[in-house]
This record gives sequence, structure tokens and C-alpha cells, in this order.
Amino acid sequence: GNTESYHAEVARALTGYLEDKLHISKSMFTVDEALKALSKGGVPSEAVDGVKSCLERAEYSRFAPSADTKTSRQELLEGTAQAINAIEKTYRKKT
Repeated sequence: GNTESYHAEVARALTGYLEDKLHISKSMFTVDEALKALSKGGVPSEAVDGVKSCLERAEYSRFAPSADTKTSRQELLEGTAQAINAIEKTYRKKT
């Protein structure tokens, strides 16, 4: 029920996933570097854009809670899952 913590947790989960997947240390992680690494790794641009969108939406909703609705939370969660699935699909093809 807490808008700020919900969106913070989604952002934290996605950035943690990207840090692990891309082998970027927490201290060196930036969204721009992660997006570049995804693109360089062959992840489709739609998925890269999806990651960026999810992170931006999570941050925006944390600090503008009036824009938050149950539907927007569900959309954010689904978008995050889709982005992660696309990344996983790309990296599975490589092995």
C-alpha cells in the first residue's frame, strides 16, 4: 500500500538484476551504462527502451505519488517482467 516503497522496490529489483546480469558493481552502476551494455549485448532496442521506461516510471511515481494507481503499479510490474524476459531470451540465445 505504500507508493514510495513499492516503486523503490521495483527499481531496486530491476537495478539489482541488471547489476548481476551485466556484471556491474553497485558502486559503478548507472542506468546509462546498463542501457549501453544491454544494447551492446544484442538486447532488442524495444527491451532496452522498456528497461529505461520502467526505471523512469518507478522513480517518477516515487516522487509524484498522485500519479500512482493500482493499474499503473500493475503496468509497471508487467513492463519490468517483460523487459527482464526479453533480456533473458537474448542472453539464452548466446549460449
